[in-house]
Amino acid sequence: MDPLPGWYPEAQSPTPGWYPDPQHPAQMRYWDGEVWTASVAPAMGGPAYGGYGPATETNGLAIASLVCSIVGVAACGVTAIVGVVLGHVARRQIRESGGRQTGEGLALAGLIVGYLLISLVLLIVVLAIAA
Repeated sequence: MDPLPGWYPEAQSPTPGWYPDPQHPAQMRYWDGEVWTASVAPAMGGPAYGGYGPATETNGLAIASLVCSIVGVAACGVTAIVGVVLGHVARRQIRESGGRQTGEGLALAGLIVGYLLISLVLLIVVLAIAA
């Protein structure tokens, strides 16, 4: 017995195939001759949704830039130089990735912390020499 009467135009049981869902006109259900399937397919043949965008990942050099710049506080600014270089390289890679990579803010933070720390170390060196 057909559990969903009214899902097909004829009074008798339809032939197996896809039929419109009366509650959701943009969707269809499949009749295999005995049972309606629970899966729905789009009426137009394409995906029923826009899908997902491209997968993104955080640029590893952006993370390394920030870490090196912060560690530079304990290392008297030595690793801050590495953090600045990595920050510039990471920002270039992120721009050229076409949206596949994120981490622009991490790279920028690594640059800012690195440049501030290098400036502070240079200021301390200049003051020490002058004294």
